[in-house]
Parts: sequence; C-alpha cells; structure tokens
Amino acid sequence: MPLSSWEDHALLFHQTYLEALGSHHQLPLDARSSDPATLDASLAQLVNWQFTVPDLSAQGYRLEGARVIATAEGPLAYVLYSSPTAPLLGLAMLRNSTSTTHSGELHQRGKLRLWEWSDGEHQFALGGSHSAASLRALAADIERTTPEHAGRPSDI
Repeated sequence: MPLSSWEDHALLFHQTYLEALGSHHQLPLDARSSDPATLDASLAQLVNWQFTVPDLSAQGYRLEGARVIATAEGPLAYVLYSSPTAPLLGLAMLRNSTSTTHSGELHQRGKLRLWEWSDGEHQFALGGSHSAASLRALAADIERTTPEHAGRPSDI
C-alpha cells in the first residue's frame, strides 16, 4: 500500500534525524526534555491539541525531545527517543481528521520501518531501523502506557 502524505513525512523526518546523528550535527528540536509531562505541555501549545507523550524508559529509551512539522493534514508532533543499546526511535503523532481506527500496518523504505496505527482521535507512526516485530512490540507498549491516546496498534 502506498504511503499517505503524513506517513511519508514521518519516514522522511526520521531519516533526516538519522543523517544528522551520523554527521554529528545537533538535532533540531522545538522542545528538549527527558520528562514526558514537560513535553506534553510544550507540544500541546505548539499543535493546539492534547495528547500524552509516551514514556519508554522501561524499554530502555530516553526521551530526547520533540519537533512539530506542518503537513497538509495539520501539525505533526514528532517525538525522538534514543537508547545506548538500540537504534534511534521516532514517534509521529497527528490529529485524526477522519475519526477512523486502524490496528496497524508496516511500511518500509530502505532500512527504515514505520509501524502506523490510529485510535480514532490520533494517527501514530513509530519509526526506526528496528525489526518489524520490535516496532510492533514497542507500539503495543505505547498503547499500554498511554491507553487514552495511543490507540490499538496490534493484537499482540
């Protein structure tokens, strides 16, 4: 299935961050914090909607910060996570204009994979060079830790 515009933005944005890290450039983030509550407040002001930034510290990821990108579908919030033992991980979140839900689909471009789902209120795209199984498991963890805003990414 071809990528929608917002999924394409999520993959492109993640690829940009990987290249910046490889070139040792500073990552351009609108808000830097390792605290999910701090990013919740910062991003809510930038995108004008509420959501919960997932805390993936139990899975070994440190929250680095977030960026907002303008898309045709509205503002996309991109949250960046790092880990000393795993590839960089990015979560793109967009307000769902259609109110449809969808349990998840894998997209791939080169070595980057994107697990995408929606909960009726928001659309989510979790991206990285992780295996498909790892992305699905992380998406399920996001669902469990932020159930009011994170949809149902899979039937795992």
